[in-house]
Amino acid sequence: MNEKAMEGLKKYRDAVKSGEIVPEKLSPLQRAERNPTSLKMAIIAKCYECSGEYADGRKDCGIKSCPLYRWMPYGELVMAKRGAAKGRR
Repeated sequence: MNEKAMEGLKKYRDAVKSGEIVPEKLSPLQRAERNPTSLKMAIIAKCYECSGEYADGRKDCGIKSCPLYRWMPYGELVMAKRGAAKGRR
């Protein structure tokens, strides 16, 4: 990141810490509504909705018969890929 970008990021973080800027906290459903053309957001929102809004925590739903399971954000397939990617770094 260049110096100008780093300076801007520092100003933003300072403004958030001071309360000058209040970041929005959106659920996956709200994010998907704001970006209706995003397939990724739609999948995450559906998993969020189907899993009871992650009431018991973000973990694998275990419904392997679901057509969206392979993209479930906290599914064992995605988590295995993330683990493999970390090992390559």
